[in-house]
Amino acid sequence: MPITLMPSSASWPAEFDSLSAELHRALGTLALRIDHIGSTSVPGLAAKDVIDAQVIVASLAPQDQDLLVDAFVTVGFARAGDSWNQRDHIPITWTGSHTAWDKMTFRSGPGLRPANVHVRIAGQPNERYALLFRDYLRNDVEARPAWEGFKVRLARESRDLHAYGALKDPATDVLMVAAERWARSSRWKVPDHAVDWVTPVRSEPDEPTARRPSMNRPAARAIRPTVTLSAGSSRRLTKGGDPVTHRPGIGPVGPGVEHGTLGAGPVAEAGSVMAMTNASTRNPAPTAVQRSPTGCAARATMKEPAQTPPASITV
Repeated sequence: MPITLMPSSASWPAEFDSLSAELHRALGTLALRIDHIGSTSVPGLAAKDVIDAQVIVASLAPQDQDLLVDAFVTVGFARAGDSWNQRDHIPITWTGSHTAWDKMTFRSGPGLRPANVHVRIAGQPNERYALLFRDYLRNDVEARPAWEGFKVRLARESRDLHAYGALKDPATDVLMVAAERWARSSRWKVPDHAVDWVTPVRSEPDEPTARRPSMNRPAARAIRPTVTLSAGSSRRLTKGGDPVTHRPGIGPVGPGVEHGTLGAGPVAEAGSVMAMTNASTRNPAPTAVQRSPTGCAARATMKEPAQTPPASITV
């Protein structure tokens, strides 16, 4: 089947918003954050007319995969069982474990707006790769048309989707060399869910200061951090609660993060959706989504001493 690329559409951001709202309803606290990724997330870039979304979760253990499959079925998505949909392309410069690139992929069923949902683990390199690709092309006005020209020629010459992907993946790795330079110069970071260390300021008696949340056991009750949002990101935040701490790539757990407030404002243009649970371990209750109309990724303003950064790709 030939590859058909469409000119960039102004409707793609709103279509992602609709999809992300459905996914949040279906997944609840399983989803730490939902992002608009891929070429349809980059204004002005030609793309296949398929919305790509990234769902970030705490775990892809077998029991958690079962929960995800059941949840996706409720919104008409089926798991893609092909081997290339179980693990992302691994850049040649990656020297860590190949399992760091594991994922699940779900496709929309008949009659639904065509969409692919990539489910990845918080803090893993494939989460970062997808977001850096998006934000770099959004910000570099010279790289964007050059990448589009390459994709158009590649689509014209490729006999099918597999041939197209086999050539595009290593070319994307080359693009990501420039993206990594941009990330360093701009101090770009993965949106917070959170992937950075935060030192606890107090400990609960007889409780560990941090605990990895299970996908079938909501995390400890979260607080309302002060949040700065930009396009491509929105966040489902909580009502007040006890201070929490964060572990790299994991949602909010345990004591230790400073209280704050979420600025008021309407939901604006497309992007990703960040979720934190308004819950003790017994009573999850997510609240409304906030979003802003500007540029890259959401960050929470929290106490953040300089410690080990999240995993990254060396390119």
